[in-house]
Amino acid sequence: MKKLLIVFVFLLLSGYSFGQLTAVADMRIQNATTAFGVNLPIGTKVYNIADGKYWVATAGVINTATLTTATASFTQLNAATVINLTGEVTSVGNATTVTNAAVIGKVLTGYSSAAGTVAATDNIVQAVNKLNGNQAATAALVKIAKVDEMEMATADSAAVNHYHFTLSQTPIVGTITVSVNGSVLKSTTQWIIVGGNRIRIGSTIGQYDKILVEYSY
Repeated sequence: MKKLLIVFVFLLLSGYSFGQLTAVADMRIQNATTAFGVNLPIGTKVYNIADGKYWVATAGVINTATLTTATASFTQLNAATVINLTGEVTSVGNATTVTNAAVIGKVLTGYSSAAGTVAATDNIVQAVNKLNGNQAATAALVKIAKVDEMEMATADSAAVNHYHFTLSQTPIVGTITVSVNGSVLKSTTQWIIVGGNRIRIGSTIGQYDKILVEYSY
């Protein structure tokens, strides 16, 4: 009798334990607007054929409802987790933003000035290297020689017996030679440069005198 009672109690407890577990239903629907057709208890899984999304009911849902009308009662099971980026590159969902300050503030790591032809395959640092090097090389070139001449200089009304001759380019100081009829004049005492590109000759110039100015610019 005692053995029979123990077996009965064991079976009773087993039945009670298994009674806590219920089967979970799975169903498929054509799309989010398809009515379920049956009442869905909590835990029911619904697969939407149209978009491949898998949902689980977090509350009881009536048979006339759809995923669209009862969306608050479902949680998507196979949803991808999107983490928004912070810092110099930010994002909201799949849309990313890079600020101007983040780009402008980047240092030119590996910079070294060197002349060359900028190519489409160069990165930013390589292109800046070449541009800077080319600029330096151009600045080092010898200036082109220039010869200006005329038959008669213009009288300078502000000074008696002074005549000026306007050059076509602004000369480099120290490269100027002024001659009248083949005779080289002395700088400072016989001629000076004023206004950057004007030679003032401190002697009378005749109508047929030939003025020649040689210089670099």
